[in-house]
Amino acid sequence: LQSRTQRYKLTFHFDQDLCVLLCREISGYKLSKKQQLDSTLRGTTAYLVLEKVGSQNIERLLISPKGIVVRDPHSNVSIQVTQECDAELTFFKFHFHLRFDFLEANQGCSSRMQLTALHAATSSSLPDEMFKM
Repeated sequence: LQSRTQRYKLTFHFDQDLCVLLCREISGYKLSKKQQLDSTLRGTTAYLVLEKVGSQNIERLLISPKGIVVRDPHSNVSIQVTQECDAELTFFKFHFHLRFDFLEANQGCSSRMQLTALHAATSSSLPDEMFKM
């Protein structure tokens, strides 16, 4: 069994021995059973969470599309990407810090700006568990 996201060029296949969906393009990572982030990026669902296979520590990775971060009047956050059906879309990979569990942008300036825009768009006056404030 396998599933392919055509526009993002990602393939997930089911490993019967591990009973998980493995990502072919991001070697060593599986689709996390828990896709909803409770502690940060509230109001958006434009991401996938992956976990490192066989790691003693839970190494996680968040995949988010490259695009314009938009917040609507109801505080829902989306990422605008081209609507052309044959367009190839790209994404950022954000790593979760192993000790403090915050997101790290390690793909250069554009990934840091995208993560900043996501945090700004999803921020509220409610305390953020990830940042302890």
